[in-house]
Amino acid sequence: MFMENLSITGTLLLLAIHGSGRYSLDARQARQE
Repeated sequence: MFMENLSITGTLLLLAIHGSGRYSLDARQARQE
């Protein structure tokens, strides 16, 4: 259980530091237009 929580926390930290990039909602809206 600890390793699962650690991996989730690491993933959220990476997203917070680097941003969502091409998976963000703004990028998705820009592609549709």
